[in-house]
Amino acid sequence: DDIMYIESRRMNVRIVCCHGTEHSIRKKLDEVQEELSGCRFLRCNRSYIVNMDYITDADEDFTMENGDRIPIRKRYFDYMMKN
Repeated sequence: DDIMYIESRRMNVRIVCCHGTEHSIRKKLDEVQEELSGCRFLRCNRSYIVNMDYITDADEDFTMENGDRIPIRKRYFDYMMKN
């Protein structure tokens, strides 16, 4: 519930939590995605997974509650606009 988004750079994964804390692990983002439970997590591009509960705005990017902007892959953006 505390995870706001997850960012991957190569094998380094940064987990950003809603209370301002961050954690780093060495794993592939695909492995982390498999471990997440629930349907609230969306892989919005090859480097990010977002918790949809913490999105405040969506246009060309997701704006998260903490103000961070996460790029949306065009395919996901088109899907959101249809639904």
